[in-house]
Amino acid sequence: MENTTTEPVKKFMVEYFQSIDLGHWENKISSTSSKILTLKNPKKKLYYITDFYLSYLQLLEIFIINALIFATREHAFLENLFISNKKTKERVEKYFNKQFYTWFLDNYVFGFKEKEKINNFEQKYKDYLNVLEECVNDYTKDYDFLNAYKHGFRVNATDKGAVAINGYPLLNTNTVFTYFSKEFDEKEKEDIIYRKTIMLNYERFIMKAHFLLSMLQNTQKVFLGQEHRPGKQFKLDHFFIVDEKKWNKSYGFYRHKEPLFAKHRKI
Repeated sequence: MENTTTEPVKKFMVEYFQSIDLGHWENKISSTSSKILTLKNPKKKLYYITDFYLSYLQLLEIFIINALIFATREHAFLENLFISNKKTKERVEKYFNKQFYTWFLDNYVFGFKEKEKINNFEQKYKDYLNVLEECVNDYTKDYDFLNAYKHGFRVNATDKGAVAINGYPLLNTNTVFTYFSKEFDEKEKEDIIYRKTIMLNYERFIMKAHFLLSMLQNTQKVFLGQEHRPGKQFKLDHFFIVDEKKWNKSYGFYRHKEPLFAKHRKI
């Protein structure tokens, strides 16, 4: 077995990204979103909405891990490839900021030197930057939702949510997720069980999933173009928000966590 010096790892990294088929996610996103947008039965619709949000968070986690890989290249490829959920969240909170986003968009998502060749570049760049910031915020706030689903199916969904103060409506959404999670309180040395609520609009996270997929597809093309096919031309694809009014209308989210009870942990 080869050691993990730079050259063997670099070779493995190229082979790894050559083998990734993002068509799986493209099909999953397209088929599930089609069901959501066409189904009339609210209960059946919620099944697909829940599945889609889980897929969105999984795709987001994949994207974040890939972004970390491209930031460190072969020097920390294996470490980032097998990174734990906890460490992923820690690194997101430490490294993912405006400077990181612009570096990533400049060098990978819009990885052409002649950016003027990209139609509507400035508007697309602005949209991608805003979506990227919003997606990363979703991950840091909702990453525990994945575990709640995978371990015991501790999730529930309804189709209407509203937030109001003194009877004045602040937010109306078409999707509400409720789930249970456990967090350790370092000060009290006990586990706190929480009921958590996420309120948002499914149209928005469907669109954000498409943005994420296009970012992953472009970064794969740029990396392989640099490392495997230098000098060979390739095509990058970017989303463009056509209906700004509809997109802006889908904005709005609310998150709340309610402590239910505590359980002292034996140390």
